[in-house]
Amino acid sequence: MSTLYYDRWKKYIDHKQAELEGNSEGAKAIDFYAMEKDWANKTGEKYEEKTIKDYVGLANAVYKKAISLTD
Repeated sequence: MSTLYYDRWKKYIDHKQAELEGNSEGAKAIDFYAMEKDWANKTGEKYEEKTIKDYVGLANAVYKKAISLTD
């Protein structure tokens, strides 16, 4: 996933920089859907599927982790 988000942010920042510089060629709208589709079709990254049985427990664990990061 990190390769996808790096590319998305880079494209977005380059796009905004081109807008600021008045470069209309570089300021064309970004097709994020096409970027994600290409990434999904060519990436070799695999993700394990897990069945979650206790959504409330998972939500509590995520909340506690998030709160501990702000302390």
